[in-house]
Amino acid sequence: MPLRVLSSLKSRLALAGALLIAASVLIGATGALNLVDLHINDALLDSEAAQARTLARVASNRLVARQAILRRLSQDLPPLAERATVLDWLRGKTVLLSSFDSLFVTTPSGESVALANADGVRANSMSLADRPYFQRTLQQRTPQISDPVASRVTGHPTIIFTQPVLAADGTLRAVLGASLRLSSRDLLVDLTDDDRSDESGHVTAIIDREGRLIAHADPALILQPAERDPHLAVAIATWRANGSPFAIQGQSWRSDGHYVGLAGIQAADWFVVRAIDEERVLGGVALARRRAIALMLATALLGGAALWAATYWLMRPFDRLKRRAAAMSVLDGEGADEPWPSGRGEIGSLAAVLREVEQRNRASVQERAQLLRQMHSVLEHAAVGLLVTIDRKMVLVSGALCRLFGYEEDELTGQPARLLFASDEVYAALGPQVAQAFADHGQFDGELPFVKRDGSLMWGRLVGRPVAPHNPAAGTIWVIDDVSVLREQRERLEWASTHDSLTGLANRAAFERALDRQLADRSAASGRPFCVMALDLDYFKAVNDRGGHAAGDALLQDLSSLMAKRLRRSDMLARLGGDEFGALLVNCDEPTALKVAESMREQVAQYHLRWQGEDYGVGISIGVVEVDARYANRAAAMAAADEACYDAKGAGRNQVRPAARA
Repeated sequence: MPLRVLSSLKSRLALAGALLIAASVLIGATGALNLVDLHINDALLDSEAAQARTLARVASNRLVARQAILRRLSQDLPPLAERATVLDWLRGKTVLLSSFDSLFVTTPSGESVALANADGVRANSMSLADRPYFQRTLQQRTPQISDPVASRVTGHPTIIFTQPVLAADGTLRAVLGASLRLSSRDLLVDLTDDDRSDESGHVTAIIDREGRLIAHADPALILQPAERDPHLAVAIATWRANGSPFAIQGQSWRSDGHYVGLAGIQAADWFVVRAIDEERVLGGVALARRRAIALMLATALLGGAALWAATYWLMRPFDRLKRRAAAMSVLDGEGADEPWPSGRGEIGSLAAVLREVEQRNRASVQERAQLLRQMHSVLEHAAVGLLVTIDRKMVLVSGALCRLFGYEEDELTGQPARLLFASDEVYAALGPQVAQAFADHGQFDGELPFVKRDGSLMWGRLVGRPVAPHNPAAGTIWVIDDVSVLREQRERLEWASTHDSLTGLANRAAFERALDRQLADRSAASGRPFCVMALDLDYFKAVNDRGGHAAGDALLQDLSSLMAKRLRRSDMLARLGGDEFGALLVNCDEPTALKVAESMREQVAQYHLRWQGEDYGVGISIGVVEVDARYANRAAAMAAADEACYDAKGAGRNQVRPAARA
């Protein structure tokens, strides 16, 4: 019976309306509660950051105030050579022991001159030269606050303030210092011991850059890692993972059930960190939220049920339209030719509307079917890969495209277009390029790397044009063609046009273009030196005569590899023809080039090719020229290098000669 009731149109409409009302109430109320939660969360985060920032400012002001006391105190420090005077002077300052545990005066070398503490004023011979804070004071000539250290006198965790005392000529004549226990209540302790309680769920602490506790409600944890406090463990780990930022203005976040606030103490490399237990703070809010949701759910269900019942009652007259409306849904099915019922009021109006809808629907279906048949026919018989994308998703793909990439049609349809591209970087860079090309030319045309289903890479030519230029939502139609072979052939041709096929070195044309560029750069830039070498193998013809051209070719290959290893990646070695070579050394003066040439000559002279039971070796003559303003063009530079090479051959071969200077 329940299923039969729900099978009627009026039942479904009534139920849908009831559920819509109920869902609207629940969604709206839940959204409001979530918004309240969000505001509470933001308020707590802002509060924790503000509290941490306020405490950090208080701590910083206290440190700065003590530094200011030392600075004023240092202004009338007598010369250290007068030890008795220094002791008398220090006795007159013992009132300051209310701000510090001890005062001391040291020489620039770190030797203590006098010490004042609760036991009185006395001479002292303790050395502070090895203390890091003292060394920073000497190097920077600025006041310093030490990291917490164990006092050499009392053993208590203590910080040291230092104030360099400068002479009139700016030299350091003394260092005035003071110590203060971390447990001093007017320093940091009172900032951390008044809000740690099981009821509040608050923890406040002060840590240094290493994460050690400097101030904490539990004195036993002082100078221990802050992770020892379980309320702070995850917060400190998060802070470390973010690079231990020094946030003077304060920052806050949620971490493992705690709201955490942190702020840097500007006067020292320390931090105030606060953590508040989320459950303690929001427990009542969560309970109220659950009760509110339960109440809203009950209200929504009751209201939905009432709406369902009313709609069900009012929709009964429309049963007469049920049979004809069912026939309309199948267009050409049983009952489709039955006339629509006539009448006045809502029934007649609804019948007229449904009749018009049926006619339009029938025409639209026929039009869409014809369009889809035409589109599928075009895509199926297209010889190239065709693709239509909307919002970067593939909505239509041709059979040729599926075969090209190795997918079935249903594996591509509806998927992001990124699936076909070789990398995220390639796909991300394509968007701006396409937008610019569409704006300038109305279409995009470029070669990009793609990836097939089997993971193999493919270079493809991608041509795209918007379906409707003024309506981006209409999508884009793309043509993809595999140009991997053409690209490989083009790259081989480009390589062959600039390289020697035997040795793999640059050829004469590439060498001359590089030399021309270097000459142009020298003219346009600051005239940085560069050198050109002319290299000619000695007695190479004898290798060809004795071992044949195969031996000569093998020797050329080996020597080319050896000589290239003597040059930098920014330099160029080229085979100019036969046994002649050229070298271009950028940012290189003549003395350096001569050393490089000599190392190449030695390498060539020492090498012997073992070929068919015989050893073959050659020498090499090298001419070096530093190209400066005397050489206006490539021909002049090469002529000078060739002439120096001839001089090397004339002097007995297997030598290096610089170009003669005019």
